[in-house]
Order: sequence, then structure tokens, then C-alpha cells
Amino acid sequence: MAEHSGHRKRLWDRYLAQGFKDGFHHDYEKLEFLLTQVIPRKDTKPLAKELLAQFGSFSGVLMASRAALLAVEGVGERTAGFLSLFREVTRTLNEEKLSSGDLLSSPDKVKTFLIREIGWEEAEYFLVLFLDSQNRFIRYERLFRGTHDRSAVFPREVAKEALACNAAGILIAHNHPSGSVSPSREDVGLTKKLAKSLSTLGLKLHDHFVVGKNDVLSLREKGLFG
Repeated sequence: MAEHSGHRKRLWDRYLAQGFKDGFHHDYEKLEFLLTQVIPRKDTKPLAKELLAQFGSFSGVLMASRAALLAVEGVGERTAGFLSLFREVTRTLNEEKLSSGDLLSSPDKVKTFLIREIGWEEAEYFLVLFLDSQNRFIRYERLFRGTHDRSAVFPREVAKEALACNAAGILIAHNHPSGSVSPSREDVGLTKKLAKSLSTLGLKLHDHFVVGKNDVLSLREKGLFG
């Protein structure tokens, strides 16, 4: 126990002296430090590494749902609740940045949000922003993770979520973990299919963004939308 106590003190000293980003250079160290705040008298490094193995990255762990966290061996209710709190705080802060005005007239704001939200993810995510009839932000949702067959399920799920929140229009985005923002033929085809499917329900697909680590490409701006 004394050994764990000494290690925890060293982690705190590093955080206080250098901050979170500079004090912990590895993802497992960042997560280990956070876990010490909720798991007393136990080495948290093994659990930190297991969580990273399950979710792929530090941000992947913090963006995981409470249910997904509870499915990991060694994660109890308190730990899952603590980690999922970061997800909720992040969502709240990100939503505040989008909550004022016509989003279609603020493309840079949207692109900055997308880089922060999914640009650095190690797995591919599809994200949808739901807008009202004045193009104001309602909410956003990550609907898919990975590169499974989206062609059949994607339009149906997007329409379901849009109607549930009374959206009039949507923006969709997905990231390329490679960092490239070049759209694939499948990206363009899916965009056209989704726009057509949504239009039959009175919903407008305004744009599709491809997100890299430091850049975002708009299919509409590149003339690949229609």
C-alpha cells in the first residue's frame, strides 16, 4: 500500500508541476492518473492499459458509454460513472460552442468542432449534427464506429434520430484515422444516397465532412455533393 501511495503522490507531483498534457506523455499514464481519483489503494496501471486496449485511445475511453465501460473486467459502477462524466462534460462544452446562430454560415466553427471531436480518433466514427429549420444546432450524435457495411443501415438510423429530435436538416461527418481528408468513391456514393433518402422525409442533408487530424474537407465545397 505504501508503494501505491508513493506512486500516486509522484503522479500528483508531476501533474501539479507540469500540467496534464506535459506531465503525462503516454495515454496509459493519463488514464492511470485519472483512475487513481476513483479507485483507492490499488495499482490502476493494468486497468488503464486494458481500457486502452478495448477502446483504442485515451479519447476513445473517455468517449465510451457507461454501458461499454461496465463491460470491461475490473470496471465497477463508480469507475464507469467517473469516466463517463468526462464524456458528458466534453459533450456539453462542445455543444456550447455550436449553440448560437446559423451553423451553415459558420463553417469554420463546425470544422474546428469536428477536429476536436473525432479528428484524432484511432478508429473511424460517423457523426451527425442535427439542425432546426433555421439551421441552428439541436444536438449531435456518434452513430457508428468502424468500417462495417454502412450502406444499408446508415440512412435508416440517421432518419430515425433526425425525426426523434424534430430536426429539419443535418450535417454528417466521418474521420479518416490515417489523417487524409480525401473522400473515397464510397463516401461520395453514400452521401448521394443519404441525401436522396432523407429528402423523401422532408429532411435536408446540407453537407458531408471528411475529418483528418488537422484538416476537414467539405464535399459540398469540393463540388462532390450533387
